[in-house]
Amino acid sequence: MSELDQEHFAKIFPMLRVQNRLSHGLEETWSAWEERLGRPVTLKVYRLGNQENWDGLVQLRAEIWALSQSKHPATPKVFEDRESEIDGYNIYVVLETFEGNTLEYWQERNEDDVLSIAQEILLILNEIHNAETPLVHRNLTPANIVVSKDGLKLINFGSIHSIRPRTAEARQLWASTHESERFLSADMDRSLPRIDLYGLGITLIFLATGKIPMDMVREDGKLDWEVHDTIGLTSEFRDWINRMFEPDSEKRFLDASHALAALRKHWTDGLVKIYDGGRLQIETPPSQLIISSKSPTFQDYTLQVSLSVVAGVMGVWFWGISQFVSHTLFAVALIGAVWNVMDLFGKKMVLVIDSTGWKLTINGKTVDHGQVSSLEGLGYRRTREGTMLTIQKSDRPELFTNVDIDVRELEAVNTLIRQFKTSLR
Repeated sequence: MSELDQEHFAKIFPMLRVQNRLSHGLEETWSAWEERLGRPVTLKVYRLGNQENWDGLVQLRAEIWALSQSKHPATPKVFEDRESEIDGYNIYVVLETFEGNTLEYWQERNEDDVLSIAQEILLILNEIHNAETPLVHRNLTPANIVVSKDGLKLINFGSIHSIRPRTAEARQLWASTHESERFLSADMDRSLPRIDLYGLGITLIFLATGKIPMDMVREDGKLDWEVHDTIGLTSEFRDWINRMFEPDSEKRFLDASHALAALRKHWTDGLVKIYDGGRLQIETPPSQLIISSKSPTFQDYTLQVSLSVVAGVMGVWFWGISQFVSHTLFAVALIGAVWNVMDLFGKKMVLVIDSTGWKLTINGKTVDHGQVSSLEGLGYRRTREGTMLTIQKSDRPELFTNVDIDVRELEAVNTLIRQFKTSLR
């Protein structure tokens, strides 16, 4: 480190002994020793040059503050942050240092190792995304995941991605900010949690292949990583990873908890349908499996509501022409509204399965129950009203529930039922 750098840091942090620069550019990283804390720390320096060069400085400060509020053991503590214009406008953040190697030092692993890493990171992401002060990493790459003796840790949060260059000078700085950009999604809005799912997906590809993912992109733009898979991941796990880094963020999992549930429950199209907004929902409290129908939303009745509104408006229009026609239209509108409301709130089904047996309730009333061994699974029957759920039993005819379902969900739910019954033996 030059004397100029030493003098500069001494003015800002008299008790900080800055040592080595670990990364260059718009966002610098330095190793340091904090005299008051008596411990090694990491110093992040955002060298912005001029405040007028950038949009989003308020957001950058908010991101640093959000990191300082995090109590999660996998995120670094923020010991201090400051701003200075001694040699241009700079923001400084003093952070906890985690000991250990990062995942960028590739080593061959088996599928269980990669699965374990995926689940641990998803648990961390789920907790920080849903914290009282939500935190999005934005820069999840192998180089930013540390393997410590206390578990995986996340470093180098991508706060810098919350700002955007406003001038030619800033654009030049921004263009050279991160070599790790090759790992990152092109999503415009990097504040959404799904950006971290993309980062994890790309990281898992690196762990499976040992190659930089963007170096495996074919001429047609498709990421052809599976032919380089040195582990031989199962097809289910590969499908799950492919969904994680979908270029279209809307096609990824909804959030970290959704991705974790799909990973633990053996990803299938049916399960994804459930979590993406299907007709059924799954709960797995200790020693129970609960399958329930989701109440329809008002959006499901857009057409019916629109017709009722049109009938009402036409009734008003015909009032001065023909009261008979007007009254008829009002009746149609009223009957349609009542029918929709009854349908909206009148089809709540809950199937509870545990070691004592199973019980089916509809609209709060017990309809049937029995031994676990007698429950074969769920089925469907097509009627003029739609596709209705049925309960398949070995000792009695199937039970018709009059609950609308999506048949794509049934295979996944029946797999869960079979797995749960097996676990009780």
